[in-house]
Amino acid sequence: MPPEFEVIATLIGFFGFGAFVLVGLKMVLAHRAKRFQGGGEDTGALREEIQALRDDVLSLQGSLTDLGERVDFTERVLAQSRQQEERRLPPA
Repeated sequence: MPPEFEVIATLIGFFGFGAFVLVGLKMVLAHRAKRFQGGGEDTGALREEIQALRDDVLSLQGSLTDLGERVDFTERVLAQSRQQEERRLPPA
């Protein structure tokens, strides 16, 4: 086989592989662009799930606030009872 055919075969293989990679890359980028723009199939389901998670976070924040207030109240009650005990005890 003449060396010119080897060079031509190598170039055809090189450009063929490059074209294959570019087509694949174009498909991947098109899919990502579609998902980024909100054109994916499951965007409605994802939005509902995100809203449900936001509602859960708000609920947990409210519960955490309530627990913080209860801890503050308990600390005040304990501090008052300690002060009353110190007043009752005779000095040593």
